[in-house]
Amino acid sequence: MNAWLKKSVPLVGGVLVALLFAVLMWRAGGIGRVADTLALAKGRPLLLASGVLFFCVSLLCGAARWYLLLRILRLPIDAGECIKLYAAGHFFNMLGPGALGGDVIKAAFAARQCPGRGMDAVASIAAERFIGFLGLAVFIVTVCLVKSDLFAQNTVLSFLRSAIFAAAFAAAVVLAVLLLADWGKLAERYKPRSGSFSEKAVEGIVRLWRTFRFCLIHPSASVFVFALSLLNHFADVCCYFILSRSIGMSVSLGELLAVTPVTNVLASVPLTPGGVGVRENIMLTLMSEIGVGASESAALSLLMFFTLAVWASAGGLIFLFYVKDRMGRGCDEKRGGE
Repeated sequence: MNAWLKKSVPLVGGVLVALLFAVLMWRAGGIGRVADTLALAKGRPLLLASGVLFFCVSLLCGAARWYLLLRILRLPIDAGECIKLYAAGHFFNMLGPGALGGDVIKAAFAARQCPGRGMDAVASIAAERFIGFLGLAVFIVTVCLVKSDLFAQNTVLSFLRSAIFAAAFAAAVVLAVLLLADWGKLAERYKPRSGSFSEKAVEGIVRLWRTFRFCLIHPSASVFVFALSLLNHFADVCCYFILSRSIGMSVSLGELLAVTPVTNVLASVPLTPGGVGVRENIMLTLMSEIGVGASESAALSLLMFFTLAVWASAGGLIFLFYVKDRMGRGCDEKRGGE
């Protein structure tokens, strides 16, 4: 039975991933609409392919910063497994609300790979996400300052700039609390009854905080992981730019720097699976503020969603082969034990 399952996983998985891709395209407005948008790039197929492929740079930056944290914490997850789990995370991000679904799956499998250090594995993912958010906050604030004339030219962008500054300030406050407050001492002061569930929960939270804080203050994490976060977000903008050129848009890289990071942030809010609908509406609104027509904005947004779906499908296949490999190891260990 186990052997049959191992052999059938790739085939069944491939069918399921293909169905997922079809559902995503249907959710984006239908296969016909996607095909019509792709047809806009028929005269520039290399640019279209380059834009889709370039998104891999963004994914690799994210995987690299998580791997660096894994090495800092000395967790038993190698580079190959890190990439597989990160790919799985991107796959499940398209299924879950916003950009959170994949983190839950990554955390579950990473914790299982680190017996006795599950909390450290979960903390590594939380730290990678938080440092990534800090990188995005710095990235967007810098863009707002450099492109201040663009954000000041209308009410919508001016309001967004104020909201961005407020969010960046909130992130700085959270960072200060995480670094300066000693949650361990607080837990000792208000220690729950010995042996209770509350005591175990508090111990787990304190351990999670200590690992999280260690990642934030470690020199390599504070410099290299943060730098990878900035590169990650700039790669996203470049992906949008290449895709825009593939359909003949004349929007500049500077204008996309002002629009796409904000779009990505709002699309990651857990409102709809994969941010579907949110991304398109936000981009349509912001692009109109810089003089880009609705049809062009919709086409670019759809191409980006298509790119996300392509890489999510690839991540789904990688995850399925990873599960198959884990099943094989489990069977081998069981036979060895017998």
